[in-house]
Amino acid sequence: MFVKKRLQKVPGYMGMMDGSDAYWATEQIYARSIINILLMVDFSKLAKEGLKPIEVMRETMKRVVEKASFKLKCKKRLSKFGYYYMEKCNIVMNENVRHIEPELRGKSDLEKFASEIANEPIIGDSLWEVLVGREEVCGSYPVFIRVHHSLGDGYALVRLFLDHMSDKETRVHKFVRADSVIQRLVNGEYNKKAVQVTSSILNRIFTYIYTSIVLAEQLLAPPDRNSLHNRIYLSGKKVCRFMEIDLELLKEVRRSLNVRFTDVLLTALSNSLEGCFVKWGETVEQMQILITARLPASDQPEELTNLFTVGMLELPITGNDKMKTVHLLQERLEKLPDLYVNYWLLRVAFTIFPATFISKYIVSTQSTLSISNVPGPKEYIKIRGSRVTDMAFFLPNRDTTGVGISFLSYADRFSIGISVDDSLLSCPSQADEILEGIVQSIGQMHSSHVRNPSKTE
Repeated sequence: MFVKKRLQKVPGYMGMMDGSDAYWATEQIYARSIINILLMVDFSKLAKEGLKPIEVMRETMKRVVEKASFKLKCKKRLSKFGYYYMEKCNIVMNENVRHIEPELRGKSDLEKFASEIANEPIIGDSLWEVLVGREEVCGSYPVFIRVHHSLGDGYALVRLFLDHMSDKETRVHKFVRADSVIQRLVNGEYNKKAVQVTSSILNRIFTYIYTSIVLAEQLLAPPDRNSLHNRIYLSGKKVCRFMEIDLELLKEVRRSLNVRFTDVLLTALSNSLEGCFVKWGETVEQMQILITARLPASDQPEELTNLFTVGMLELPITGNDKMKTVHLLQERLEKLPDLYVNYWLLRVAFTIFPATFISKYIVSTQSTLSISNVPGPKEYIKIRGSRVTDMAFFLPNRDTTGVGISFLSYADRFSIGISVDDSLLSCPSQADEILEGIVQSIGQMHSSHVRNPSKTE
């Protein structure tokens, strides 16, 4: 309260960054907390009419800034007390929305550019920027939306930007729901538990003690040992790749095996990594991965926040019947207190204590990679009458976790993105091998288990 009153006297003060926002505000120069979203937009009709895509995006973003969250008009600042806060800044649209300078001719150029900007700071300490291609790439103009993670989580960011960027008549309010055990868990049991815990001082004391025990177990767990995990440092240089498959193909696999979406995705990831490690001359039996789960949020599109928790899952890399093992591991995660403890840590501890202080002691060095599954709009959306044909996004790295795998469903498409710190790879093609292995594994599941499949692209 004292700090807040002092900061309220600061010119341009717009509010404290608390909870998970403060967690992401603390970052290292080799692992900046920036989410990179790629939209492919078919501006060909507008271009023929003499309208420039860059001007369309500037007008669009002006509307987003004016009508969406006030956070888009701010930059983050660190006070002398160790707490982060938001300060109002003047948005210069010609600077925040600008052209992509390199000439992009194909998908490989897109991936190279995504890799180059993945860890670059956003212009002028702003919390967002938009980069627009000068020419078409594969029939559409590339648009990179770069957003600081302290603004919100992947789901909140995708929903807010698309809800305010898209044309009113094509605006999509219904987003696909994640179907993992984690998602159902945080929707129910842990919400009830949170209410119970905060209902009495005795329960609060118990929570703090129990949190310390669980947190100690997490931090003292032995780190992964494989070539994709550097326990000391990351370089800050990234390798980004993405691929797309038909969403219906995934749905058919899920229905045929009577499993969850995440069971299929994690099994495909496991199969891919097993093949890659064999090719790279390594024997890895399992690895720890961070899985994010978003808590229920308001249905209002203005809601821009980090509302998530994380769970650590020990993914099997070798062995038989991986699908069953993955399913059981997710069920087991449902019964553990880790999700609630991590939620408390992100939402409460980073609000009470200075972020610069607590972030020194909450450093994850155990996991090899992080995974995020963002459900996007069920239908294609349009910006100024121009269809957004494809979407993908790339996760930021954190601490010593240098591999991020992102899944995004959009209309009838499903994109898979990977962001890997360059220091973990002997050559950039290893990122392609992981990605191709995931897609290949899903295809093999489809061929083996789906009868009378529908026509897929």
